[in-house]
Amino acid sequence: MSASSPVSSGNILIIPSPSSANALKKATITWSQSMSGRSADYYLGLVDVKDTGKKVLVFIEHNKYKSVGGDTYELPVSGSLQYGQKNDKGEGRFVVYHDNSYKVYQHRFTRAAIETLVLGQAAIQVGIALGYMPEDGTNGVIKNMLSGAENALKVFGEYLHSF
Repeated sequence: MSASSPVSSGNILIIPSPSSANALKKATITWSQSMSGRSADYYLGLVDVKDTGKKVLVFIEHNKYKSVGGDTYELPVSGSLQYGQKNDKGEGRFVVYHDNSYKVYQHRFTRAAIETLVLGQAAIQVGIALGYMPEDGTNGVIKNMLSGAENALKVFGEYLHSF
């Protein structure tokens, strides 16, 4: 693991169970693959990396997010998981657990994280109250900034990497 990266192969992620108070949040990721539109539901949030004191953002495809008897379960970081990151130093690394045949650009996940975790319903309601978003919450200054950033990323986008 590089000094900048919070997670690498061999680490263990502590995943909150869907029934726990700290359950991951649901988001839909959309992308194009083989000339057709695709989408999948994921659960995302910050999770602990066992024995490191670090946290990492994780995305788990809906059919891989499992209920367990307790509040958490362990997910080993191995070749079955993929990751995205800000740069080659491993900064901003996040983990994705899904069907590895999906060819999704990293920015699809970063946008979903911002919309789901940062611009959750409370933030959207505040944006509406302050006049930055219309009452239906579908666009506005904040969403336009995200769209502009995503368009820039499409030009330089990079697929997820395998551990």
